[in-house]
Amino acid sequence: MANSFSFFAAIVVAIIFGLLVGLPALRIRGVQLAVVTIAAVIAVENLLLRKTPTYG
Repeated sequence: MANSFSFFAAIVVAIIFGLLVGLPALRIRGVQLAVVTIAAVIAVENLLLRKTPTYG
């Protein structure tokens, strides 16, 4: 039960993030679109994957 909830929660979060990045990116073309895509990947990596532990 908990695994299925996590799966659907991950889908919802991915859709929301995709819309937040994708809708503004629809206005740009070419190299600028590539830069926005790479910047989004770097931002997610820095925000989510490189968190320092807050426990002691």
